[in-house]
Amino acid sequence: MKHFILVTALIVAFMSTYGQGPVLTFEEKTHQFGEILAGSGHATCDFKFTNTGNEPLIISNAKASCGCTVPKWTKDPVMPGESGIISVSYTTTKNPAPKPFSKSITITSNTTPDKTVIYIKGHVVAELTKVGKGSIDNINIDMGVIKKNKKLTDIFELKNVGTSPLNITGIIVNTEGVEVSSDIMTVEPEGKASIKVVFNGKKMGDFDTLEIPVKFTTDSPATPELTVTYKVTRK
Repeated sequence: MKHFILVTALIVAFMSTYGQGPVLTFEEKTHQFGEILAGSGHATCDFKFTNTGNEPLIISNAKASCGCTVPKWTKDPVMPGESGIISVSYTTTKNPAPKPFSKSITITSNTTPDKTVIYIKGHVVAELTKVGKGSIDNINIDMGVIKKNKKLTDIFELKNVGTSPLNITGIIVNTEGVEVSSDIMTVEPEGKASIKVVFNGKKMGDFDTLEIPVKFTTDSPATPELTVTYKVTRK
C-alpha cells in the first residue's frame, strides 16, 4: 500500500509539472503610484506577465473594481516562455477629497484557476494639503480636554504641492474663543504656510463636547476649500 501511495504521488507531481497548461506569472501584482495630484489626468502603469506554462495563454477579460480604472491587455495568445502587458490607467476627478486609493483588476484567462487579481495603489493629493499633527488622511483632530481657565494650541502646516503659487483667500471658524492665523497667505510651490489654532477655554463658554470645523478657502480650482475639524471636551 505504501508503494502504491508513493507511485500515485509521483504521477500527480509529473502531471502537475508536464501537463500544467498555460500559467500566468506576473513580475509584480501590486503597483504603487505614490502621490497623484487631483485632476492631473491619467496615471498609467504596466504589469508585465509571462506564460510560464506549456500551452498558449489567452486573456479573455480584465475588469477593474471601478470606472476610474481602465485596463488594456495583450489580446493575442501568449506562447509558452513569452510575455505580455496589462496596462492600467487611473484617472482622478477634478475635485476629489484627498485620500488613499486601492483598486483591483481581475484578470480572466484560460489558466487554472481562471481568475487572477492585481492591484494599483496610491494617494490622491490636492494642491493644498495638511501636514503636521493631522494628516490629509486624518483631518479630524481630537485636542482632548480643555479647562475653563486654560488654552490649547495646535500648530500645523498647509503645503502647496501644486506647480503655481496658491493663495489662501479665507480662514473661517465660527466658534467663539477659537482663533486661527497663518504666517503667510500666498504659498509658493512646495512651500508651506504655518497655521496656528488657539482654543481659549475662558471664552468658549459651557459645553460637554464640541466639534469645531476650521475651513480654509483658496484660489485653487483643484482645492477650493479644505476643512480641518477639531474636537474638544470640557472637564
